[in-house]
Amino acid sequence: MTCRSLGLIVTLVVTLLAGRSISLADETGASYADQLPRDTLVAARVSQLDRFDPLVQPLAESFGVTVPPIGTLAASLEGVDPRGDVIVGIVGLGSGKVAPFVLLPVEDYRAFVRSGDGDAGVDFTPITLAGEELLAQERGRWALVINPVDDTAPFEVDSENDVEFDRPELGDSLITVLATSRGMAELKRLAASRSESPYHLANRRRMLASRPINWRSLQELEERLSLYAPLVARTCDNAKHVQLAIDVADDQSLEFEARLVPKQAKQIPAAESSLPPVTLSDQRPMLEVEGPAGSPWTDLLVDLHIDSYSAGSDEVDVIYFSPPELEKWRAGIARARDMVIAARGLVIAPAEGEPTVSNGALVLQVKSSAEFVSAFDAVMADWNSLVNTATRRNADFIYETKPLAVGSLEGKRYTVDLPTAFRQDNIPEVREVMAKMYGRNGVRALDILPLDERHVLISDLTDALRDQLIASMSAAASAPLSNSKGWTIAIEPATMQDWLNDMKLHTYGEDVVGWKPQPLDADGNVTIEVTTHEPELVVRTKVPGDVVRAVGKLSRKKS
Repeated sequence: MTCRSLGLIVTLVVTLLAGRSISLADETGASYADQLPRDTLVAARVSQLDRFDPLVQPLAESFGVTVPPIGTLAASLEGVDPRGDVIVGIVGLGSGKVAPFVLLPVEDYRAFVRSGDGDAGVDFTPITLAGEELLAQERGRWALVINPVDDTAPFEVDSENDVEFDRPELGDSLITVLATSRGMAELKRLAASRSESPYHLANRRRMLASRPINWRSLQELEERLSLYAPLVARTCDNAKHVQLAIDVADDQSLEFEARLVPKQAKQIPAAESSLPPVTLSDQRPMLEVEGPAGSPWTDLLVDLHIDSYSAGSDEVDVIYFSPPELEKWRAGIARARDMVIAARGLVIAPAEGEPTVSNGALVLQVKSSAEFVSAFDAVMADWNSLVNTATRRNADFIYETKPLAVGSLEGKRYTVDLPTAFRQDNIPEVREVMAKMYGRNGVRALDILPLDERHVLISDLTDALRDQLIASMSAAASAPLSNSKGWTIAIEPATMQDWLNDMKLHTYGEDVVGWKPQPLDADGNVTIEVTTHEPELVVRTKVPGDVVRAVGKLSRKKS
């Protein structure tokens, strides 16, 4: 994969995440899709160059990042429209080669070309900008600017271009990014470009994990992408193209929307849901989640998570898993997953003195509680087999199964003694840390309890909190999901940061040198909405300005 330098384009790409766009067609009605090169792999549109710097600079300063005054620089070019929109993209040249391009908005194309010693009468005229030798072509109200090439055919316009850049759902966004169907195919090809054994894949993953990412090296990005070839391939096989929209307000609040457009659109009916409330009145929730199952998109998300294990797992100290055992585990999860109708869950930041990581509960509405518990038990057995056959370093993350009775409820408890699992049971300090994090003298426990014929509780809470939760659910009426078409995830960032501080304190102790708890000084919450029961997978969220500034403040301290 090669890409020649193009100073102006590189500068625009670097600042891509801080642009501004207000519509996807200009005032004459011309669509940007009509101007894009036919072999575009990915394109990003930013607009209103005269507003670019006022919006970008305060946001960049919040994170301690230096961003060039792109709006000012672009407006300084003769003939450029300072109120126009600009597109930055990458074109595929074949044989794994790519090239960048820019569509610059121009008021006077002749003046623009003349300022670079070009000839407006030539189709692709040589010009010089910022000391770079380039080529320019007139495209309606824009100037296409590219590196010198022998063949300009990949940059021509294709009347059958499948780039759907003018979708009404993506209007009025800060920045609009699109990976085309050609781009998705190229992404899959890159991810699958290496053929290596699981052992060598795992070794390469560990090597890359030990060094920072060089975002300017396309070769390194390709190497990292290939670590997750199954995950990338599965995504590309399902999505025709991917769209991302980002908006920034004057108060620095951020809005995001990601959209996966499927190759084959399907209507996805949502089953009727009825779940008890999952709340602990005297605890601080840091994450609450609910949503329906039974969608190709939810199935895909589960598969993508399983695919992440194809390159091993640092969490359980596994170098690599046996592919047949991984597929067996996947099949078991699929059987259990297909029994789920809906879910509602909670993750808390435990009170002082409570174990930090034993803090989650999930209630599932299932087709049959007895059948689901049986399927879940099989998944846990498959996990043990998966770990037993894996190449491990210094861990044996194997669960033991015990019967569990809570009042009249009967289920199962899965446990692993963590100091023993990590082969450090002879070190008292390790057990002390694990006890602070997980409780139960360093034993991690996962409980599964049928609440009735159609509802199951999965919890790693302490026994006292679990029993409190069961009592509160028994006393409350069940209710349907707030959104039958998708998932709602509510996050309290300040509470989550407090929890992360507690995690570090328990891990390193209060006397650790060079670190002290860092609070997140923000009151705002973040809600993520994921539409899974529509033909398109859509993820939307808004991050309040005070949260953005507080996160920026923390990031500056870390750097």
